[in-house]
Amino acid sequence: VGGFAEDIEKAIETSPDLVDRDKLQAIRDIGFNRVSVGVQTFDERVLHYTGRHYNPKLGYQATKNALEVGFPNVNVDIIIGLPNSTKETFLTDITLVQELSPHTVTLYQDMTRPITRFGKMQDMGILPSVSPEQIYDWTEIADELLAQEGYERQSLTAWAKNGGGYEQGDNIYKSIPILGIGAGARSHAPNGHYSTEYT
Repeated sequence: VGGFAEDIEKAIETSPDLVDRDKLQAIRDIGFNRVSVGVQTFDERVLHYTGRHYNPKLGYQATKNALEVGFPNVNVDIIIGLPNSTKETFLTDITLVQELSPHTVTLYQDMTRPITRFGKMQDMGILPSVSPEQIYDWTEIADELLAQEGYERQSLTAWAKNGGGYEQGDNIYKSIPILGIGAGARSHAPNGHYSTEYT
């Protein structure tokens, strides 16, 4: 990321099973100033149902490592309403996020996309799902719990404290260009939003 101004957000997303402390330190050393850890859930049964067959403790450790190596903005992604999740599993996710205390918490409402395995299962009527009403209620509970820990809600999905936030998301709304590189990355210019086909 050399050659870019120091004050711009240089973010990278990681999967907990693909990074250790040394990799995170190397990512930080080359200039990234925001890391997003794709935890999704800390519940083993729910995580494995999504096709992520690794120990969910890796998500906790990856977040802890990212904080310890000094990223100015560490984000944790959690998905609300994953198939097979319950209010209890979601509240455990929020409790562990509170314990870690990252700069930013992103709570995505589960959306089943047509080309995914879940999309195909939904088409066949075999996807155990959480209702939109439950997702809304759980989001409201999370909002209250995160506020108690000093987080301020910044958007539909993002909460931040201590220098956290999501400059990329803000810039899209302000029509400020962003450059995304890699699988699933999105770029934005004032006259166009470039993304994967299904989004």
